[in-house]
Amino acid sequence: MLLRSFLQVECGLARRQITLLIDQGKVFVNQKIVESYKSELYEGDCVQIPSLEIDKVFYFEGQNVDKDSALVLFNKPKGYTCSKAD
Repeated sequence: MLLRSFLQVECGLARRQITLLIDQGKVFVNQKIVESYKSELYEGDCVQIPSLEIDKVFYFEGQNVDKDSALVLFNKPKGYTCSKAD
């Protein structure tokens, strides 16, 4: 999950406020200053914004995938038609 999304959803911060806090060096992930709002969060990461008294741990809730189902990915070349109707 992106740091920006986490701060919007979990902390109720606006995008402009998030950008300003990161530019000012006031957002920490695992006690390190965040340099980009596009930073990726991983399970167990600790997000801190001391000026707003925010200290949260990110927990990722994964989804179970049915082992009996199959997923096919196809990189369709330009001009190739793939449709049930054709």
